[in-house]
Amino acid sequence: MAWPLASSDSEWVPFEPESQILTQGLLAFPTYPDSVLSQAPQLAFMTQDCAIWNVPAASPSVRQVTISPVPTLVITGSFDGRTSPQWGLYAASTLQNSTNIVIPGAGHWVTAQSTCAQDVIASFLSNPLVPDTSCVSELTPPPFSSSFTMVPPDTLDEDLTDFAI
Repeated sequence: MAWPLASSDSEWVPFEPESQILTQGLLAFPTYPDSVLSQAPQLAFMTQDCAIWNVPAASPSVRQVTISPVPTLVITGSFDGRTSPQWGLYAASTLQNSTNIVIPGAGHWVTAQSTCAQDVIASFLSNPLVPDTSCVSELTPPPFSSSFTMVPPDTLDEDLTDFAI
């Protein structure tokens, strides 16, 4: 757990105040309730954890914009609490030959969650300037529900096999 925090502790937390979590959540998902958006899903205690590690802030240069003509594939998940789709758009905006896709309903590890993302990556590696992204338009995020659904214990292992790493 220390390695991902070291990067976040030095490059993100010093530049992104905790007070902005809800604001950014509302921008990304304006119809979701505040109670869902007030904590970044994968980063619930990021600010507090980073304070404990006491990692110094990185140089502001790590946040300088990259400008490049190199073909670049930018993939984000619509439910990504670490690198939101807005960051993907921002990153792609100065990469002249970039392809930017958002996988609906996916979180941070998009490629593990989406065969479509895997197909786009394979296509990008074959044709970096014009990858086939057609599968993205066929995807939809799962509906949001605040109701609790009980999963029968005897199906739990079966349901989780697709998520094994």
